[in-house]
Amino acid sequence: HVHSSFNAAKRCVGHARRAADSLMEMGKNNKELAVSSGLCSGSAHCGPVGNNELKVFAIMGQVAVTASLLERFGRHEGHKVTCDGSVQRELAFLYDMRLLPVDVTVRGREAPLRVFEVTECSVQAASGNHEGEWLYHVSDDVWGPYNTACLKYLIGEGDEAVEILDAQEKVGVEAPQSVRLAVESLREAISMGASCSVLQ
Repeated sequence: HVHSSFNAAKRCVGHARRAADSLMEMGKNNKELAVSSGLCSGSAHCGPVGNNELKVFAIMGQVAVTASLLERFGRHEGHKVTCDGSVQRELAFLYDMRLLPVDVTVRGREAPLRVFEVTECSVQAASGNHEGEWLYHVSDDVWGPYNTACLKYLIGEGDEAVEILDAQEKVGVEAPQSVRLAVESLREAISMGASCSVLQ
């Protein structure tokens, strides 16, 4: 297990994007290894812990617990990179992200954790410079309707979820195979009347 931090030892502008870029690149470069990563952003206690003989840089707090849980969940379910809602909101315009139809309970949190799979970068930068201003070409949000339907399913509104999926099919836009498979799986769960999974 490797625990990486961005924006802890020193200020890192765009830390969530840099972390996502690094994790996605690591997954691409290690196809023979089963690499899984959990991406989370928030406040934490960071600094050296130990005594005069041995000190380590440690990250402690709810954000570290959540990141570790996301990594374990991704490894168990076969997802390369997973993240929580805080990262999804920050990177939604940069990456395609699929909401997973599962509620994850985390100690110390009242509300269940919404888990997203980071699938691929959805923009192309017109400049290779990672500092300062960027010019982006933004692609269509391929997971948008699915994510909306999945959220309806998670809160117990299966009929509305089906309506959203039906409306998207009527548009007639050919979705990527990964989206079509996810939609089929979600439809099956709704038709079976299955409640969403709850993991701890």
